[in-house]
Amino acid sequence: MKLLTLVLDEFQDIELINVNATLQRGNFLEKNDFYNPHNKKVVTGQFNIANVNTITQINENDYDAIFIPGGKAAQHLRKDSKSLNLIESFIKKNKIIIMICDAPNAIYESNLLKKDIIFTSYPVESILKLKPIQRNEDNVVYYKNFFSAKSAAFSIELGLKVIEVLKSKQESERVSKNLWGN
Repeated sequence: MKLLTLVLDEFQDIELINVNATLQRGNFLEKNDFYNPHNKKVVTGQFNIANVNTITQINENDYDAIFIPGGKAAQHLRKDSKSLNLIESFIKKNKIIIMICDAPNAIYESNLLKKDIIFTSYPVESILKLKPIQRNEDNVVYYKNFFSAKSAAFSIELGLKVIEVLKSKQESERVSKNLWGN
């Protein structure tokens, strides 16, 4: 899979690292680029743990999937037309959408998720007030070409679910055993 990770200021470090590392461990990524649409060559996570070198120009046709980490970056996403337009383009082209924590909320609140797309997300006040019927409390959800996870605690499970659905259950189990030491 050719993955584009959208890296905005104050992304959630754990989410970005765990999902990408899990997918890498599954020998699953043919291409893995980190992109910032605002020409920042290095973006720092909200906990100042990860500093990610990013590319500043892309051809979205080069990618099969986009990963949107949450954290404080999701607050920026809500006001970021460049990023929202990119996500909308991936959705319209039926590409794989991987999102976690508050990112699904930001995407939903921006009217980019159709009413039939089932997802999970971090239970922030704004989404709890909206009460979307397609949001559930599962830890990880796969529906059509959308993968979502509730929070950073489920970031490895999110990566494993992507591998299970898009590669194989056996590969997901192999990666899981390697990660958990079982």
